[in-house]
Amino acid sequence: MALRILEYVRPKTLEEAFELLQNEGAEILGGTTYARLSSRTIKLAIDLQDVGISDIYEEDGYIVVGAMARLANMQFHDLIMNYANGYLYDAISYVWSVQLRNIATVGGTVVPKWGFSDFITAVLALSTEVEFYKAGRMKLEDFLENPTPRKDIMTKLLIKKEPRKASFKFMRNSVYDFSIVNAALSAKEEEGKLVDWRVAVGARPGVAALSRKAMEVLNEGYDDEHIERAVNAMKEELKFADDFRWSGEYRKEVAGVLVKKAIGEVIG
Repeated sequence: MALRILEYVRPKTLEEAFELLQNEGAEILGGTTYARLSSRTIKLAIDLQDVGISDIYEEDGYIVVGAMARLANMQFHDLIMNYANGYLYDAISYVWSVQLRNIATVGGTVVPKWGFSDFITAVLALSTEVEFYKAGRMKLEDFLENPTPRKDIMTKLLIKKEPRKASFKFMRNSVYDFSIVNAALSAKEEEGKLVDWRVAVGARPGVAALSRKAMEVLNEGYDDEHIERAVNAMKEELKFADDFRWSGEYRKEVAGVLVKKAIGEVIG
């Protein structure tokens, strides 16, 4: 099993990279953390290291993360460590090993819509957007639910800075295994109340998705009755499937437990 690259280029600008991407068989390289495990051939591999999309900064009320930023760079950045009481710092720390986080890029994780991704679930639970070079800016959930813009380049991940409480939960067979299922929740603190709830569940084993019905219930209230209704709404709304490790039914029940625990953590 080996990844074969017939031609490798490192463009200096996004426009140059975009033009190269229009060639047949051209692909963008992220950190190649997972791509290198495949046994396929890339005719033209485009490395974006030199186009200037790896910075992390604050702009217009958003934490902006360049698509070529490594997960480790994001994890230890002051803007991330200080946001939502370190929620993202903690969530990213669960992504496999230090070595992998030093290789994997934000864009290389988000664009393929990996179903096993803990990172996608964690950021989906926040008010997050993605930006593409030509297609422009869109909500992360819209990107995940619709076809990926063809022959385009993700440039940024944007996380809205707002007073949120959040929690990330997962179940695995071991620390360095993929999650069997994961869940992330957040709610905005407003005048002593928790509003604008977001409930995301991933590794179902499909890519993370929002449970809008559960969010509606929690926006009505978050007492014990509403929590039970929200968990049941999530289990009814989202699809859980079998794979070689676990059944969809088992995943659904575990997801319910994780969501309930995460709600309790957010409520405090």
